[in-house]
Amino acid sequence: MMTPCVLNFVNNLSTQWLINGALVLLISVLVTGILIPRILLISYRKNLFDMPDERKIHKGTVPRLGGMAFMPAVVLSIASVLGLNLILQGSSSITPDMFIFGKSTVEICFGLCALMMLYLVGLADDLVGVKYRAKFVVQIFAALLLISSGLSVNSLGGFWGIYELPGWIDVVLTIMVVVLVINA
Repeated sequence: MMTPCVLNFVNNLSTQWLINGALVLLISVLVTGILIPRILLISYRKNLFDMPDERKIHKGTVPRLGGMAFMPAVVLSIASVLGLNLILQGSSSITPDMFIFGKSTVEICFGLCALMMLYLVGLADDLVGVKYRAKFVVQIFAALLLISSGLSVNSLGGFWGIYELPGWIDVVLTIMVVVLVINA
């Protein structure tokens, strides 16, 4: 049975994560709602369309830059909520353990750096085309950024009886999972 102190901490933690998640979602929706129409207007004015071919699932022409709004929206929303959390941590009425989001700053910063690299390569690919080898190298580097922040797949949770992975295997597995998810 959980003690009242532990139960209070868990409730505060869950509430804070819900508030942070809702704020990130709200800011992202607002920013993308503002950016997408303007980006699509640029696509139409500059005639930046993706033409269908045998590799594409769309049947007609599609504006290339439509997804360009999502990365700035995600970065802006996460950075602003993280900053708000860090400011509120200094408040005397708020206890630091209520803001786990603020304790994950290193992982979030490295994750945003990896996201920025992938975004820029994707943007360059939309505008001028990037060879698959260059994209693959950037994806591996983005995975290494996540690993260097301390994030990795270090356990299979008992799958095939494996609970903990040695360091070199979890690095390789993390790179494979990140590249797989990016290309999925």
